[in-house]
Amino acid sequence: MNIRKLLSLCCCFALLLGLCGCKDKTDRTTDASQEAPTVNDCTVNLLYCSNDTMNPYTLITKVNAELSQLLYDPLYHFGNDFLPIPCLAESAVQDGYDWIITLKSAAFTDGTPLTGDDVAFSLSLAKDCPRYRSQLGQITGIEANGNRVVFHVSVVNPYFTNVLTFPILKKDSHERKDSDGQILPPIGTGRFIFDPEKERLVRHEAYFDPIGTVSTVQLINAPDNESVTHYVEVGATDFYYTETVDESVARMTAKKATVNRNDLIYLGINDADETLSDIGLRYAISAAISRNKLVSETLFGNAVAATGPLHPLLSEVSAYQTTETDANFEIAIENLEKIGYNVNNVGGFATTAGGKKLSLSLLVNADQPQKTAIASQLVSQLKEVGIQLTVNALSYDAYMDALKSGSFQLYLGETVLDADFDLSPLVIAGGSCAFGRVNNDRESAAVINRYHANEASLSDVITTLQAEMPFIPLCYRSGVLFYSEDFPMELNYCEDDLFMSFSKLIRNP
Repeated sequence: MNIRKLLSLCCCFALLLGLCGCKDKTDRTTDASQEAPTVNDCTVNLLYCSNDTMNPYTLITKVNAELSQLLYDPLYHFGNDFLPIPCLAESAVQDGYDWIITLKSAAFTDGTPLTGDDVAFSLSLAKDCPRYRSQLGQITGIEANGNRVVFHVSVVNPYFTNVLTFPILKKDSHERKDSDGQILPPIGTGRFIFDPEKERLVRHEAYFDPIGTVSTVQLINAPDNESVTHYVEVGATDFYYTETVDESVARMTAKKATVNRNDLIYLGINDADETLSDIGLRYAISAAISRNKLVSETLFGNAVAATGPLHPLLSEVSAYQTTETDANFEIAIENLEKIGYNVNNVGGFATTAGGKKLSLSLLVNADQPQKTAIASQLVSQLKEVGIQLTVNALSYDAYMDALKSGSFQLYLGETVLDADFDLSPLVIAGGSCAFGRVNNDRESAAVINRYHANEASLSDVITTLQAEMPFIPLCYRSGVLFYSEDFPMELNYCEDDLFMSFSKLIRNP
């Protein structure tokens, strides 16, 4: 793999695991028109960390988290098009506040059959794991009976299957130990079996889906940042995934694929601020921002400009999301004039009739260079319509203290939304991203509550949030999957299964 220019910063992202966040689609592979020279003989090289566990609920490195996707299966994958892809689930039926899941006939790698008890056991682990806890908070209980499980949930949620991405382990297998007392990896149903002595994964020959063309995954131990950097630079690994793209990553020459993510970058608004309480000013700020320019110049194209509160790829709401992705200065100025600002004064900034300059402050995490770059862009863009924006860049700890105390007007935030597209954390008081004074009397909070009670549609939520603008969406960050030029086909993948194409992967001789 010709990966040569990756900086240590990006490798840190590869090594460290970030903590946290029904339509069926059955094709989990990509068609390949090329003819394989020999079936089932492909070997792939991947990085791992021998000092870390393979238990998906306790591991701490990102390389092992990605590798665990080959060892353990979920009920559903959250597809790259944001549709659920059945994995261990055969079918799902919604019955009010209950979801009835029928399991496929699958077996663990030790030959024992998958049952609902294994799902219930895995759910208990997942609800205690920071990576899955948020998206599973709506589950109030589970009943297991043979190959069926019933999830009891606290809200009526048509996208519930999207959150069933937690790995399924054989019940109690997380406590296994070898003869020397060393903890063994839990038993999964996955496509591969971990062979630690030979530092490899071997194919699970009794896998319930087509076993695929990759017979062996040879593992390369990368126990620290320096070794990860080295192995990526010399092209030792066939696949490399990063969620953060800087200039050096953007110049890499390996094959690459865009991994869509539900990762929203936005402007948060403090409802306690008198100036920003005017909805016309919020409209003006939003209209003055070129989201496309933010994506191309600060995120190197590895994001999707927001057209509304939810990701533009979500087809159900695309017709209702009306936010422009390019700046519209005419609309911005029109809104400022409607609320009494003079934008044609000599000083270059909008003023009130009494001569008061329109000046706002933006709180930013100074520890993230891309965020400060976005902030600088916003300063320039808002100046075009007469809004003076001052950046208050603080260290992460100071930034969080300011958010929690409500000491801000605007803040630049980023959050990974749960796969069921719940916007409550941003809108309803007490939400994980609802900083400052949050006005729960707004219709935005009310419509989300009605949506959860099956009394409003998702389009109602979108329409209301665009009208009241409790936050200003900017873009959705994408990840990048780099892969060896030895593989001639286009890959199929999603964030929680980067290796879907292993079923038909072909390596050039």
